[in-house]
Amino acid sequence: NLNVPPLIIVVSSIWPPKNTIGMIEAVRVLASLGYRFRMEWYGLVEGQEKYVKQCVDRISEYEISEYIKLLPKVKNIEDKYKECDFFCLPSFYEGTPNVICEAIATGRPVICSDVCDNRIYVKEGVNGFLFNPKDCDEIVHSLIKAFKLDSNEYMKMSENSRMIAENILGETVFFNKYNDILTQD
Repeated sequence: NLNVPPLIIVVSSIWPPKNTIGMIEAVRVLASLGYRFRMEWYGLVEGQEKYVKQCVDRISEYEISEYIKLLPKVKNIEDKYKECDFFCLPSFYEGTPNVICEAIATGRPVICSDVCDNRIYVKEGVNGFLFNPKDCDEIVHSLIKAFKLDSNEYMKMSENSRMIAENILGETVFFNKYNDILTQD
């Protein structure tokens, strides 16, 4: 069941390619529209102090610190997946995103940028929502769609995430694909 207000986590380094400022802008818009939610972004890293300061300053300027927290990376990230309602990844670029694989394996609906391999793991309206990471309105719209899910729709999306993970990432599937590669002529 959904937390009230819903909890969204992001697990990604806080630096420009991961679009932290774009997400902060979307959070500002959602807060101004009256949506209630919490976002925890796990990803403070060394070497990005200037960018992190820009992010922290913007959160303070917009007075949205009750909505979004920038936090250090944690070792017990599996617990964070289990505690959250949604997983989000607003990156401008990804390869195969391990964090999305982890989130769907935990049965979490995913709200993420429509870039690179993300569509393999996130099916629009099936187990999450996709957006253009350069378009604040699209980010906002995707989050609103997630917030408007009723409990049955949310449960179905959670089940779909887990099913997609099993179908794409399951041990047997992985073994068979690897075996096919090895046995090709």
